[in-house]
Amino acid sequence: GKGVICECHALGVGWGFGPHASAVAEGAFEREKLHPLKSGIDLLLAIGVALSVWAWRTTVAADMDMARARFDRHTDAVVAAIGARMIGYQQTMRGGAALFAANPSLSRSDWAAFVAALDLPNAFPGMRSMGVSLRVTPAERTAHVRRMRAEGFTDYDITPPGDRPVYQPLVF
Repeated sequence: GKGVICECHALGVGWGFGPHASAVAEGAFEREKLHPLKSGIDLLLAIGVALSVWAWRTTVAADMDMARARFDRHTDAVVAAIGARMIGYQQTMRGGAALFAANPSLSRSDWAAFVAALDLPNAFPGMRSMGVSLRVTPAERTAHVRRMRAEGFTDYDITPPGDRPVYQPLVF
């Protein structure tokens, strides 16, 4: 006769009905017992997968470390370049202050010759101009404006308009 057998090899259970159902179920479990070679292959596969995962994670970590080091080197170089350029700007400004210290009655044309000799566009590409400003108090404001207009700047005024405790207009 016919019969039905249901087996779950993972749990090691089976059931059936019909003639010889129990004998057939026991035979099925006997046939499916693990062969020693199959469990060794599974172990080697597991070890291979574990080693692959470990190698991948190690490679990713090494790549991240190299990228971080490359970024740090680049950042250090940029910081050094900016620092060197700022020192150059400071030295240029100190040169202008020294020029005024050596000659307090420096003329506008003397200042223009000094700035032209600096060759700012080529020597300092980020520096567009270099000027001179004066500290003017509210009590000195009217006289300062009158003096600048007398020097030929007929529309001269301190901007923006308004009262402040001190003014710092550009004069050269």
